[in-house]
Amino acid sequence: MSGGVEEDIKAQLDRQSAPALHIPDEIRVGVLAGAEEAEIWLQAHLLGCEACRGPISELFAGVQGDTIVSDEGGVDCAQARTAIFNHLEDGREPAFIALQHILICDACAATIYEPAKAATVLEFYPDETGEAG
Repeated sequence: MSGGVEEDIKAQLDRQSAPALHIPDEIRVGVLAGAEEAEIWLQAHLLGCEACRGPISELFAGVQGDTIVSDEGGVDCAQARTAIFNHLEDGREPAFIALQHILICDACAATIYEPAKAATVLEFYPDETGEAG
């Protein structure tokens, strides 16, 4: 590739309004379907990827102080997970009810919220992991 073409590609990437989602489509579809292998992949990915984990942590930081209803928010797992993927892909703000679902639903919390929270805790409070130093 010539230098000019590479510079054009770089310029186009820099102009994107949101970063391209680097979670493979197979994983995204698997997570939406509740496939265990895909959920485990996403959990591991969130533990290691600040680009995905950061926006999720920021979303839920604002929800923690709000009242959480006792049901799962009136949306199903696929709708709530889609809202999170849409936020990561193009910055669309998820509905509060979808965020509530992620926090209340054991499966969604274990797949999305808990890995992001755990990695954030490890990042900012490494001495509180309980590991001998």
